Amino acid sequence: LFDAIQTAVAADPTFSQQAWSQDAVRDIMLSWTHSEWIPNVSIARDYVSNTITIKQRSKDQHSRVHWWIPLNFASASAADFDTTRVDYFMPPLEEVTLKASQLRIELGTDDWLIVNKQQTGFSHVLYNDATHWLIAKQLHDNHTVIHALNRAAIFQDLGPLIENNEIQSVDVIFELLNYLQYEDNLMPWNQVADTIISLGKNLFGTPSYKLYTYFVRQLIRPMFRRLYEMPLHENLTNTETLARQKIMEMACFVDLKECLDYTHNLAHEYIFGNVKFAND
Repeated sequence: LFDAIQTAVAADPTFSQQAWSQDAVRDIMLSWTHSEWIPNVSIARDYVSNTITIKQRSKDQHSRVHWWIPLNFASASAADFDTTRVDYFMPPLEEVTLKASQLRIELGTDDWLIVNKQQTGFSHVLYNDATHWLIAKQLHDNHTVIHALNRAAIFQDLGPLIENNEIQSVDVIFELLNYLQYEDNLMPWNQVADTIISLGKNLFGTPSYKLYTYFVRQLIRPMFRRLYEMPLHENLTNTETLARQKIMEMACFVDLKECLDYTHNLAHEYIFGNVKFAND
């Protein structure tokens, strides 16, 4: 199969300029089919020389596997999230540094940069703090410019950074979270729960915990009311079902009054009215 794909790729003029097109298809495919893990792709920029340093490592800290990784890019100057073809195949190296022009990226000094548009690649993307600040600014200015799948991925991919203490300043996390007061798409909410609960556990018992729970309550209250105080329609989608579970988990974690009242009423109905209710 891999040899047949290689023959087709080598004969296709679309790929003729790609360095990997003549003999690398087998290596590309085997790097994925023979690994049980996925890569973390770290992105760091040099704003003076306008270069991008891309690093890869396995999600398994003990693994030394490297992949051929298909990457694509969106920026403030070229915010096209619909075209998801591969812009650059990162070879199986630990680190590469390239100019934005080599990657054919329109990238101004103050531009945000998003890698892996619409989550088409199977990897986590880890940004440094400077890039997170630029992304956060765009989310506050107009979050819809960045695709909903990538807004969700930002929070999904914060996990490895928090777990490995690779966030230089916690301020940027709160700036990212703070935009959620404007977010009405359920996909980002489905991914943010782990971040909120992880931070809460780290802050528990500190003087900051009370302020943190107040902050989260303000963020989550509008979405909780939307999901739980409006009439529940039939045939919920998987996204809606998951969102209800995640929102409930976060809301009760920070003692949101509306959540406590809702769950108390459910318990009352169950105990005294013998009413069955759903898992959430």
